[in-house]
Amino acid sequence: MTQGGDWPDGTYSSKGNVLICLGEDDPKDTLVPRLLALGADLSRVFFAGRIRNHSDMRAFDPATDLSTISEAAESISVILLLIIDPIVSAIPGDSHKNAEVRRGLQPLVNLASAPNCAALGISHFNKGSQGKDPTERITGSIAFGALARVVFAAAKTPGDHKDGNRIFCRTKSNIGPDDGGFRYDLEQRELPEGGFIWSSQHL
Repeated sequence: MTQGGDWPDGTYSSKGNVLICLGEDDPKDTLVPRLLALGADLSRVFFAGRIRNHSDMRAFDPATDLSTISEAAESISVILLLIIDPIVSAIPGDSHKNAEVRRGLQPLVNLASAPNCAALGISHFNKGSQGKDPTERITGSIAFGALARVVFAAAKTPGDHKDGNRIFCRTKSNIGPDDGGFRYDLEQRELPEGGFIWSSQHL
């Protein structure tokens, strides 16, 4: 997206900016190396990770710092993708209650309502939920999966596959087919950025 390259299915991506709102990972030692390994244009990637509170710095909290996100979005032209990781951090109330989740996510939905902007919330599966529909396994309220127009899942597959032992697939879609996906694998790649570091790369 930052380079205007091709998606895995061969379709073309428009070139634009990406705003990533982080509740856990540190961009410097986790996300930036991965983006470099994938050839991203870092001048088009913006992180909301730390907030200045008077003279102190504190962790970014999507649940309470939405106004900051809005201000950042207005200052960045052509945002094509808004990523919230993890999406549960955007909920100021109880993330297991449907009404509170829907109310908490609505400001993010409004923020991403700009033309051609997609909002991507990242979550995990509940432990001990094997065998259930993947959309129902999302951590927290079922409203996370119900509110989303499309839900994707990434998972390991048993056994050894020649073309990768992980899958990325659709588990729900209100705007098109709800099946299909891709196999992929992870590769460790050495990056000569500020001294050699290792990063995982999706293939």
